Amino acid sequence: MGRIPTRRLLSEAMSRHHPGFEAVDGPTGLYSFREQARGDWLRDTEPGEHVLNHVVVFGHSMKERCFGVDVYAGLLPSWNTQYGRHLLASSMQLANLRLGSTIVPAEESVYLHDGTEAGAAATLERIAGELRAHALPWFQLTETRARNDVLAAHARTWLLRHWPEIADDVSDKAADAIQRSNHRAWEVDFPLLQSLKDELRHVASAHDLPFEQRQEISTLAFQLLEYAQHRKRAAG
Repeated sequence: MGRIPTRRLLSEAMSRHHPGFEAVDGPTGLYSFREQARGDWLRDTEPGEHVLNHVVVFGHSMKERCFGVDVYAGLLPSWNTQYGRHLLASSMQLANLRLGSTIVPAEESVYLHDGTEAGAAATLERIAGELRAHALPWFQLTETRARNDVLAAHARTWLLRHWPEIADDVSDKAADAIQRSNHRAWEVDFPLLQSLKDELRHVASAHDLPFEQRQEISTLAFQLLEYAQHRKRAAG
C-alpha cells in the first residue's frame, strides 16, 4: 500500500472547507493550521478580528491508519501540546468537543481510515464537518471568555503599564525561579511575577470572583509573562 500524501490532503481539505486557516509551523511531527483574521491583544481590535490564535493541529499515523485532531486557542501563536482550559490558552481534542465530555474513550479519540488515499480524504471530509460544527463555535466561546473576563482585562492593563521594564527573557527567568523553589509558590523569588499575582488577587477580591476564577491566577500570571517574552523577542 502506497504512502498517503498527508500534507497535501490536509492542505486541500482545509483550503476547501476552512479557507480562513493557513498552514503554519507548529509542534514537530504535527500539522498546524491557524486562522488568519487575528488582531493584537495589546491594542483595540477591528471588527472581525480575534485576539487569540485559533489553531487546528492534526496528527497522522499510517501504521494505525488514523488522524488525531486537536484545537488550540491562545495568545501564543503555537500550541505547546499541553491540554488545558485557561483564560489565555485553551486546548483539547476535537473528539472532546464532539462528545461534549472531558473524558473520551481511546477508540473515540481518533479518526480512522482504510489506509488508502481515498479513504484518508474521506475521513478528512468528516473531520472538516466536525470542525465547522464543534471547533468554530468553541473558538468563539474562548474568544468571548478572554475578552470579557475581569482578570484577563486587568492582566492586559498590567502588561501595558509594565511593558518598558519587562525583559525579553522574562518567562525564562520566572520558570527558573519556579524550578528553584521546587514549585512551592510561596518560595518563588521573582518579584515581577509576585507583583502581578498580588494585583490579580486584589482584583478577584474586589469583584468577589468565585473560587474557580481565583484558581486561574497563577496560570494566568505565568502565561502573561510567556506572551510578553514572545512579543518582546518577535519585535527584536
